[in-house]
Amino acid sequence: MFFSLPVLACNLVQPASSDGNGAVVISGAPVSPTTQAHAEATSQPPAVTITPGAGGGLTPTAASIQTPDSPLPTGVIIEPISRFEAGTAIHSVDFSPDGSQLAVGSDAAAYLLDVSSGQVLYTLDRQPGEVVTTYATFSPDGRLLATCGGGTRDEPVIQLWDFDIGELLLTFEGPYDYINAIAFSPDGRILAAGGGPQDNVVNLYEADTGKLLKTLWHNRFVLSVSFNPIGNTLASAGGDAAAHIWDLDSGEELLTLTGSKDNITDLTWSPDGDKLVAASLDGAIRVWEPVSGGGMQVLGEIGGESLLSVALMPDSGIIAAGGDLGTLYLWDQDSNQLLMQITQAHQDAINSLKFSPTDRLLATGGTDGLVKLWRLQ
Repeated sequence: MFFSLPVLACNLVQPASSDGNGAVVISGAPVSPTTQAHAEATSQPPAVTITPGAGGGLTPTAASIQTPDSPLPTGVIIEPISRFEAGTAIHSVDFSPDGSQLAVGSDAAAYLLDVSSGQVLYTLDRQPGEVVTTYATFSPDGRLLATCGGGTRDEPVIQLWDFDIGELLLTFEGPYDYINAIAFSPDGRILAAGGGPQDNVVNLYEADTGKLLKTLWHNRFVLSVSFNPIGNTLASAGGDAAAHIWDLDSGEELLTLTGSKDNITDLTWSPDGDKLVAASLDGAIRVWEPVSGGGMQVLGEIGGESLLSVALMPDSGIIAAGGDLGTLYLWDQDSNQLLMQITQAHQDAINSLKFSPTDRLLATGGTDGLVKLWRLQ
């Protein structure tokens, strides 16, 4: 289902290290978007072109992993599989719901990759000085891709793409000086976008039309938004070191979850919607149970490294987190045990990571301009 090339398997250990070689060339002819709709009237269309990818893409790679003297009892094996080089900082990675595609958001462009073949399917290029696409996420049905980021910093935008027909469907603008996070509701009807550092809000939009539904106000900038997969709530967090739980119908804040000592950089819910997991600049992973009213669990704080991203592996208790020094961490939530750390998994900060919903694959994206895929056995 992936590359039939040899890779280097390893038992989970701490510490370990990986190398950083490889490159990718992307080419293709531009295809202009034909449909544009705006939530608010704009005089000029966004300067973005969809370019079909040709050649290049995910390339095989291997990491240098040290074998432990006494293997951990989990029996889990991690294999560094492949990599993609964008050339500019990666801010987001997201698997499609069926696990077949990977969306990548960077400072220069957004990319849509085919996971099986490793090919670049589309590149969303920006014109110099215009729309900056730094975050990209799939709709729950996998039909649409939402991108967001800067614009010129005075004109941040959210864009909705349909790659089946190769068109930009919607462009709607937020009041932010910068958009730091974006997410679809589980039914795909609502799109949430959080920003700052000046506006400090989460806007809720009707995904089909771009209509602004509600604005959720924060004291400081917003870095992450995450919809509860079961309930009718949204979690958001950022510069105030707290996670906020909102009722989507009323727009009222239901809970404020505290305990972090610094900015909360990333949030994600467990598949059953009972637990909320957060990464923080203080180097800790925190797990709250806001639905059941349970307490807060702190997974060992990492001294000397801030955590920027977090993800839950489906059907397991494994939590992955990425650090600002490029270290990849794996925890077992049930035992509160640090299973593994890979130092220099990236040469710079790991800004985003996601597990595939269908395979035991982990995608990581970093400031070093690389996306890496890892397989967990």
